[in-house]
Amino acid sequence: MHGTAVTPIIHNYDFHGLLSLRIRRRHVSWADSFLDSTFAHYRVEPSGREPDIDVEVGPFRPDLRGALRLDGRWYVSPGRILYKTRYKVARWTTEIGGLDGPHLKVRIDANGPARMVFPGETIYSLIRLRLAEKGLLLLHGPAVTHAGRALVLPARGGTGKTITALNFARRGWGFMGDDSSILAPGGVRSFVVPFNLRFTYDVARLLGVRFSPAKRREIFLKKCLSIATLGTINLFSRIDAREVFGPNIVDEAPLGAVYVLIQGPRAAISEPQPAAAIARSVLINTLFEADELRAMLLAYCYGNPESPLARLWDDFAVRLAERLFGCMLRRVTVPARYTPDVFEMIWRQAEEDLGRGARP
Repeated sequence: MHGTAVTPIIHNYDFHGLLSLRIRRRHVSWADSFLDSTFAHYRVEPSGREPDIDVEVGPFRPDLRGALRLDGRWYVSPGRILYKTRYKVARWTTEIGGLDGPHLKVRIDANGPARMVFPGETIYSLIRLRLAEKGLLLLHGPAVTHAGRALVLPARGGTGKTITALNFARRGWGFMGDDSSILAPGGVRSFVVPFNLRFTYDVARLLGVRFSPAKRREIFLKKCLSIATLGTINLFSRIDAREVFGPNIVDEAPLGAVYVLIQGPRAAISEPQPAAAIARSVLINTLFEADELRAMLLAYCYGNPESPLARLWDDFAVRLAERLFGCMLRRVTVPARYTPDVFEMIWRQAEEDLGRGARP
């Protein structure tokens, strides 16, 4: 059983008029709150138009006739791919149609734990894919704004991109999301989704807010669980950015600067870097994050070598370098122990760079 059959639940989303998404659920699961909340900032009423990405969540019977089978996991045919994904106890099957057309038709069959995972894996991948086909780049890095310009902070997980973005927001800077941002020809667009903080941070003090009793109990119990397991289990607190930074959320701004955060022995900020070098770092960071999309494209293009998708990452790199040209570009080394002094260093440099127009 996958849940109790009910009238389909349909949610529509629009990301700044750049991309439309529809998610339909034919069954209800205890874990669907993750799916409902992930893109809630961009939920809209139905428009009557065919969305760029149409996702149906629930059991389905795949049609594998004529499909090329690769490595026992991928089933590929023209315009279509089916594959299975595993992450710890999460299991889900994805079928994507219309890969070489204007509209993606997607079916996902997921177990309970997978419904907490695939929104940030498979659906992120589909959004990144469709945006890239439109010449729009979903970067793995938060964005904040000051003096009418955006600062993007690409980084690997654990480097400090979330805590840096949140500290900027606490200083009154505009907030465009803690994990990803969209780079378009006219500048940066927000990508605001719930963010995850480890209980090991004093979350309320970090954000300067007082949570509800239920949220405080949740954080306290997660802390107790980690202590009881000697740190073996470290859970996250899932925070709705709209509740914390609602008045400070900025939807779009011209790109002013990019600081690539890299973990190292000592805190340091480089001199301005050339666009080509920073573009390579940002692309590699994005590829690290796009595991499912990268593997899916390799499998699909192996079976369909003439597909335009075979050029996706080459086109991504070219557009990225073009849009970084003329901005202030730096590398920021962040030590493993992130302290207030580290943020002060980044903040002072960013104030100077964006305040003077972010021109190198």
